[in-house]
Amino acid sequence: MQTSSVRAEIDESCETLIWITTGIFLISIFLSILRPEPTLAVCLFGFYGAHTHSKGAVRAFWVYLLVSVLIDALWLYQYSALQPFTWEQMQQMTRREQVAVALTAVNVLYKLVVVGVSVRLQMLLGAFEAAELQGDRPGDTSAAGGTSNGGRAASGSLAAQARQPARPPAAGAPPTTSSLSQDASAKV
Repeated sequence: MQTSSVRAEIDESCETLIWITTGIFLISIFLSILRPEPTLAVCLFGFYGAHTHSKGAVRAFWVYLLVSVLIDALWLYQYSALQPFTWEQMQQMTRREQVAVALTAVNVLYKLVVVGVSVRLQMLLGAFEAAELQGDRPGDTSAAGGTSNGGRAASGSLAAQARQPARPPAAGAPPTTSSLSQDASAKV
């Protein structure tokens, strides 16, 4: 598979992940008023992973989201007002209880969809990293963006930024510590 096509699929999957996670986040805000809801913090992994294209953050997101689905299922089964699970019991619930049950059910469906998207995105990110590393020599950290373990750092990472040449200060800008040290070493 071409790197450019994988990159396009990654971008599309990241956008899908962000939109669905935004929906989950908004529903979870309202659910947190009605019952304890851990999903808000879990969504941050998804947002971070999608914005930075981090395979580890995406993996953490879908794993923690599955735990969140189990918590939701446990809450519906054990602690919700929907006990026993019958139509008559649903009609006897207060509006607040009905809203909590309905939002939890919708949120579980969204979570299951985004878990599938996240697993696919994690595999795409892994394929993209493997394709990028095929062109690199293992252990060569002298190339721009190399890491200490021989891998390629993301272009926005600190490792990649440290390897880029320093930009000269703008005309009229006050000298920085690094420009002063460069001037001192040039005079020696």
